[in-house]
Amino acid sequence: MPRVQSVEQSSAVPATAAAFNTEGMSRRTLIATMARRPVVGGAHAGFAQALSVGASLRRSRERVALVVGEPNARGPRVDEFALSGRRAGLTRGDTKEARRARSHDARERAAMAFARKVVRDRGGVADTDVEDVGRAGYTDGRIGEIVANIALSISTNDFNHVAGTDVKLPALSDLAA
Repeated sequence: MPRVQSVEQSSAVPATAAAFNTEGMSRRTLIATMARRPVVGGAHAGFAQALSVGASLRRSRERVALVVGEPNARGPRVDEFALSGRRAGLTRGDTKEARRARSHDARERAAMAFARKVVRDRGGVADTDVEDVGRAGYTDGRIGEIVANIALSISTNDFNHVAGTDVKLPALSDLAA
């Protein structure tokens, strides 16, 4: 049961109402709950929109989100992460591997390993961690984009857990890590 109630799109302020048109029921539910305070819904939607036009491909962003979400993965949240990855073009195998920070692509693997370290060490990564992801082909700007995607994923996960956002998704239990 949700701890923070959502608002109907028709009663949302115009700046937040547009965010209701995001892809996926779980994201619309998240926005509807965040819209309880328009500044929260607007901030989330703006951050997500800005990152969606960044240099990172959607599949790469979803892989990072899967790595970041894994420590918080409980029940329907696992299915939410997996479904979002599928919408981005990840196969079931890709999704399973991304939850473990694995990939056949060395560049993707480096980004996911870096994301895992950032989350595990709460941002206190070593110089060598930044150098490793740089050697894999990521510029300073792209490394910043990985960190921004980590921040978006963490804030989304934490908000959903605190609010008790109701997630209504088909079970994808075969995607267990």
